[in-house]
Amino acid sequence: MQISLLLRGGLLLPLALGLAACGGSDKDEDTEQPTEPAQLKIGGSISGLNGTLGLTLTAGSTQTQNVTGSSFQFANTVAEGTGFSISISSQPEGQVCSITGASGTLSSANANAAQVSCASAQAGLFLDSPVAGIGYRTETQSGVTDAMGRYQYLPGETVVFFIGDLTFPAVEATGLVTPNNFADGDDTTVSNIARILQTLDEDEDPSNGITLSQATTEAFNGTALDIGSTGFADAVASVLTTLDNRTLVSDADAKAHVETSLRQQLRGSWLYKEGEGMRNILTFIDDSHYLILHEHTDDGDQLAGSAELGGYEWDPETGALSLTLFDESDNSGGFFDGGSHEAKTMTLGESLTIQFSEDSIMLSRIDDGSNPLIGSWTVWEESDDNLTVVVFLSGTEYALVHTNNQESYGESTPQALSGEFGQYQWDGSSFSVTGITVDADGPGGLYDKDSSTSGDTLMLKPFGEIWFQDAEDGRYSLPKLERFAAMLQDYDSNHPLGQVSLVRSSEGFSDADVLARQFSMDFKLFDGDTGTFHVAFGADGMGTIWEGEEPSLAMSWHINSAGSIEINYTDTSATTFVMVLAPIAGKPNAVLISLTSSEDEDSLWQSQMMAESAN
Repeated sequence: MQISLLLRGGLLLPLALGLAACGGSDKDEDTEQPTEPAQLKIGGSISGLNGTLGLTLTAGSTQTQNVTGSSFQFANTVAEGTGFSISISSQPEGQVCSITGASGTLSSANANAAQVSCASAQAGLFLDSPVAGIGYRTETQSGVTDAMGRYQYLPGETVVFFIGDLTFPAVEATGLVTPNNFADGDDTTVSNIARILQTLDEDEDPSNGITLSQATTEAFNGTALDIGSTGFADAVASVLTTLDNRTLVSDADAKAHVETSLRQQLRGSWLYKEGEGMRNILTFIDDSHYLILHEHTDDGDQLAGSAELGGYEWDPETGALSLTLFDESDNSGGFFDGGSHEAKTMTLGESLTIQFSEDSIMLSRIDDGSNPLIGSWTVWEESDDNLTVVVFLSGTEYALVHTNNQESYGESTPQALSGEFGQYQWDGSSFSVTGITVDADGPGGLYDKDSSTSGDTLMLKPFGEIWFQDAEDGRYSLPKLERFAAMLQDYDSNHPLGQVSLVRSSEGFSDADVLARQFSMDFKLFDGDTGTFHVAFGADGMGTIWEGEEPSLAMSWHINSAGSIEINYTDTSATTFVMVLAPIAGKPNAVLISLTSSEDEDSLWQSQMMAESAN
């Protein structure tokens, strides 16, 4: 028993020692090894992006990629704990983007925390007349204004305009900048800016827009003129001497022109929207008359399709507004309620602000620089003493209002001041009404519930006019109320003469203006020479026309519903011609001459009808 115990004890001791040794070895093997850092992809969100944005990731190495859409993520992973930064390598065209949350020590919390925000550059107008070719710069944009006086800016920026080294004061960049914006209590600066711009106009006729040539800009390089100086007129004289000995436009003439331009800018239609299906269209027909058309029936006594016609007096400098009511069908709608109104001032800018006794409203212009059809067009029906204004609100919607509608459905009484809202389709020629939401004028507008518009056509003319061919009633010619761009050309588009910004004359031609009279009209040729048309208007719509020293040709003529003179004649080679003399604002009898022929001529010139003695 003792031996057995001893043996057992002898065996147990080394076994215990062995077990202890084994336990020590296991402890070493269980020690934790260092873990590899997580591999993460870096990205983020994007808002407002309309194009392609270049982004660069720096995190040890560099990754660059072009992105679109609303999010981004770089392809290669980066180890957690690595320092990183994302930067913008290229901006999208017409936009400026910024980025936040785009740097730090990488973790799962910030791997996709970057936020890119993009803002689109907006188009503003520099107006004396529209000023083309003047340099500008904002915090993010720079260049020269285009042919229509437009510049690019981002909301909240300031803009500086300059002619060579002649710099104008910085002003807030908005949708409309005029010399008056530079005032800041300083009438001298306002006057000097208006005077120099009108003086430097390339064709010396600011009524068709102001264009600054490259040579004009270069003439001001190296100058140290102060546009705000009371001595500016004397100081700039030496520069003007190098530019065909020009003389600075007078202060009075410059101010009068700016006021005229602002009044022209007001013309046309403005939209005040109270909600879906609740649009109000305010149209300034000319310098003294307005129309309001309502789309909806309100909680008072205003009905859908009702309207208001009135007169107005407006001071562009102070904004003072005075209204007179001529007629209304909208009862308490519009400006007037019970024969009185509370409108006090009207401020023209990027939008139109009308201040009332206790509140104000803001209206947006109905216009689209990319679609010349958008805007307001008028037609006068003398037999009914009725003015109709057609407003193309978009590429698919229109509104229409009459001052003296004489038509109705069935036995109902016509509503004189009335209109309609509807949808249309137009492919550049064929025109049709595809839907109607308001129809208060019976069959008097574009829509007639008892008749189809199939077969109707609409032609957009380059002289600020549309020709609407009604399959049943014939052709109507409608001039545009708003300012429009015209690309002048000699014979065809391969011989351009430049773009001008024009306004149709508020009064078209009448027979009394031309009957039994003869006129000459000079026009510019592509090679720099000048041609001259002579036109003699005889009785019964007949007359003669000739160019330069060429033999005279028999012609027929009439005045269309837009107030333009249409002339038809055939030359000795049997080529037929159609000439349209479209009246435009500016000099007396200023016109656009459109000449098309059976030999594919398509000329457009600017001219002036000068009375001359009959041959």
